[in-house]
Amino acid sequence: MGSDAPPPAAASRWQKPIWYGLCLAALGGTAFWAQHVVADLTTDEQRAMVPVSTVWGMNACFLVGAVGLLCALGALRQRLARRHLWAAGGLAVLGYLACGIAPKTNRIFYDEHIYMQIGQTLAHTGRAEYSTYAKAEYGEFTTINAWVNKQPNGQPYLLSWVYRLAGASEDVSFTAERVAVGITAALFFLALVLLPVPLPAGTALAVPLCYLFTPLVLWWGHTVAVEPTAVLTTIAAIFAASLHARARHPETGEGSLATGTLLAATAAFAAYFRPESLLVFPVVASLLWAVDRRFLEDRVTWAAFGLALALLTPNLLHLWSVRTEDWGAADGHRFGADFLARNLASNVGYFVQQKWFPLAGTLLALGGAGWLARHRRWFGVTALGWFLPSWGIFLL
Repeated sequence: MGSDAPPPAAASRWQKPIWYGLCLAALGGTAFWAQHVVADLTTDEQRAMVPVSTVWGMNACFLVGAVGLLCALGALRQRLARRHLWAAGGLAVLGYLACGIAPKTNRIFYDEHIYMQIGQTLAHTGRAEYSTYAKAEYGEFTTINAWVNKQPNGQPYLLSWVYRLAGASEDVSFTAERVAVGITAALFFLALVLLPVPLPAGTALAVPLCYLFTPLVLWWGHTVAVEPTAVLTTIAAIFAASLHARARHPETGEGSLATGTLLAATAAFAAYFRPESLLVFPVVASLLWAVDRRFLEDRVTWAAFGLALALLTPNLLHLWSVRTEDWGAADGHRFGADFLARNLASNVGYFVQQKWFPLAGTLLALGGAGWLARHRRWFGVTALGWFLPSWGIFLL
């Protein structure tokens, strides 16, 4: 588990002030932009900014995350053995191959094509918008008419980079989704290896294997739906949180600047994939608190949260600009307690009907909840804090 790794080297006297200053400047700059530029615009004008502002936000997440990862490589080398990397690589390959069991098709027909088309437009024009009328001739792409999709732009953003490298096609899109499922399993494994808490033997390997062989995961892993990549980015944030918790100073509890940077970028980027992906923030916060309550007083972690909020602001603008959308509800009634009974019967049945989720998985989950309640109560709170809101929001 790497528990015998040496304590992290303290940041030099000048590194911390510069890092705090950059985090405060990023947060202050986005706050000024939101208050003095965005707030004075109409809803339509705000929405017109989304195709550019969200791309800049995700580009910033990618750049900050890359810097954080490079700076955190030393901490990773100290805490991950070669066998862990081989196991993670094996899980990634297994995840990719396992998705091939399911038929390759679009299961949310129009939505998946919207994601692919936005990715195509973004790859050619740099704007995250859906081209309802465009020309693609002689290697050039020209948008004639376009509109802003109400869904966050994380999935099209990833697809746009794949299209830049391999060309825009459905086959490339399906392959990218399978790769995402494999990487998710690998990061899930590494996150549990890094978690600075003793777990039952084999847990780090068993959890991603159970994830991979859940029928619904493979079912959606051979589509171009947003859900597999939303899970990937959430797990990436949990991986970064585990590393941040592991790399903290053992005496003071202070977090590492490098891992804090990586955590800010991954958490912010995860929120660009689905509206409920914002729940990644309380999940990460509760995980850090369960590991070491001194994180509540850690200035590095609070500065990382401020940086994440700055990186997230363009996505918040996107969600705010589409707040009047009906999201498919013809009568405009998007949430309500009157949906609860019917949805509860359907969604609870998912865990016991053995169609899309194995009953063994349900029994393992209940057993794990019992073990957490007895041995790691606050980690149980973290798990429930992830499951109940992200699952329960759809009941309403």
